[in-house]
Amino acid sequence: WWIDSTDRVETLIATLDLLKALPKTDIRLGYDVSDGDATYVYGLKPTQTVFTGTASLAQLPPLSNRLTGARADVQYFLRPDVAIGVVYRYEDYDVRDFALDAGTLTSLSVGTTTIYSGYMYRPYKAYTTWLRVTYLW
Repeated sequence: WWIDSTDRVETLIATLDLLKALPKTDIRLGYDVSDGDATYVYGLKPTQTVFTGTASLAQLPPLSNRLTGARADVQYFLRPDVAIGVVYRYEDYDVRDFALDAGTLTSLSVGTTTIYSGYMYRPYKAYTTWLRVTYLW
C-alpha cells in the first residue's frame, strides 16, 4: 500500500513591546495563529489485492487544526529593581481529526491486548491570568 499526503501550516506571529512608553511601565502585547490542514489518500498498486478484491484509493476525511493565542503583559516598576505585573493569556484551539476524535475512538472495538488511555483531540478555549513580583539583581 502507499499513501499520498499533503500538509500545510500557515503561521502568523505579531508582537508589540512598549517599554517605558508610560513612566515606570512596560507593556508587551502578542498575537499568534497557526492554521494547519492535511489530507491523506491511501491506495494499492494496480496489481495488488486486499483479501478477495481489488481496493481502490481511499480518501480519508481531511484534518485541520487552528491554534490562536493572544497575550497582554503589563509590568510596573516600584523601584528600579522591583516590579509588579499582571499577565493575561488567551488560547483557542479548534481541531478536526478523524483518527483521534470522539466518534472514532468510541466506535473502536478494543480487544483485551489493547491499552487505550482515553486521549482525544478536543477543541478548547483557555483564559489565564496571573500576577507576579519581579526582583532584578
